[in-house]
Amino acid sequence: MKARTKLLLALLVMMIAMLPMAASAASQTVTTWAELKAALADSSVDTIVLGADLEATEKLTVSRAVTIDGNGYSIKRVSSYKGIMLTISADVEMTDLTIDGQNNWTFDKAAADATLADPSHRSPDGSYLTPEAGAPSTAMNGSNKALIQISAGTTTTDGLTVKNTYSSDSSSLFAVYGTGSLDLTGATIQHVASKHEATVVLINSADATVTIDDGTTITDVYGLRNGVVSRINNGTLYMKGGTISDVKGVNSNGSVFMVYKGTLEMSGGTISDTTAYPGPNNSNGSTIYIHSSGNMIMTGGTITDNVGNASGGIIMLGSASNLEISGGEVIGNSAISPSRQNNGDLLIVDSRLATLTGGTFSHNPGEDSVPEGYVVYDNGDGTWTVMPEDQVPVEEPEEEPDEDTAPEENEAPVTGDSTPIAMLVCLMVICGAVMFVLSRKVRA
Repeated sequence: MKARTKLLLALLVMMIAMLPMAASAASQTVTTWAELKAALADSSVDTIVLGADLEATEKLTVSRAVTIDGNGYSIKRVSSYKGIMLTISADVEMTDLTIDGQNNWTFDKAAADATLADPSHRSPDGSYLTPEAGAPSTAMNGSNKALIQISAGTTTTDGLTVKNTYSSDSSSLFAVYGTGSLDLTGATIQHVASKHEATVVLINSADATVTIDDGTTITDVYGLRNGVVSRINNGTLYMKGGTISDVKGVNSNGSVFMVYKGTLEMSGGTISDTTAYPGPNNSNGSTIYIHSSGNMIMTGGTITDNVGNASGGIIMLGSASNLEISGGEVIGNSAISPSRQNNGDLLIVDSRLATLTGGTFSHNPGEDSVPEGYVVYDNGDGTWTVMPEDQVPVEEPEEEPDEDTAPEENEAPVTGDSTPIAMLVCLMVICGAVMFVLSRKVRA
């Protein structure tokens, strides 16, 4: 019995002694790019913690589930490296991490605004961007080229910040394809630019998905051509919350989203203060552009205070496209083109391809895309709401005065409360009576 007890105690001591080793193996702190590469290759490490700012010098491949905890530090590219930073094909979580492209490019707003003021609405070259001289940049042609490529698994970015990136000829940040999924909930993306489409994210296959939700902030973004925040070639983008603002699309159809063959589902969040500058190739400037066989389903969210040549809101142009709006607000958007002043919120080329059963607009969307049983209701405040006929507010008629209570002719109507007057009259009568009695006693 004693021998068995000693054996059990020995095994317990051994297990306890091994616990710290297991814990240290699960999490590893790295201070160089080479150490990060080695940690990613070590399958026993499930959490990699940055212990210093790192310089990216080559592409890293992530093919297993891992958490990259930035611990408040940054990954910065050296100026000589212009290629892909990460290729991801597994579940990866990036948190408390900053990716700093270190290119503080500038935008010539005055020159771009002059394009909008030009009656021809055409820019000579469609470019108003000056990258920082000698700063790191991305330069790689071909499909799915981006700083971070996601072909499988789900990449989450709560606590990730990406800033100061510039690309000369490819998508600047993310390319999602294959069965890849990118969840941008909680991410901050700011001051990023590309002289190409899809500055923030390219969605490039039917099974690929991207999610924008509460805590997502995308701002100060520049891109040429279509779909500056995202070009959806296929797959689905879900906007459930978050904010997108200050996006500049030059020579652009769709300063924020270009839905080519995939689907955009918007149920929340706000898109505001963006501009689609026209150019020599594209004059249908808008915030969201639905083309070819693209689909947009809007059940909530707000698209407001955006400017485009043909519409500051949504344009649906594709011969096989589809637009369904059942909720949300598309208000305060404006079209620059003199012939499109009434299309500030919506420009639907073929009304048969759109269905409006809800939503509030600051331009009357018309009845062409409103199905039977629904109406466009004038709210009386400069906005219109599409709603079911049986939900249209009914104005209550003013009540006629009752004949029994109506004042007779030549009779002054009683106004206010007569109680104080009656009390005063009674008091005067009583005082008069008392004085009369007292005067009789005095005579007696």
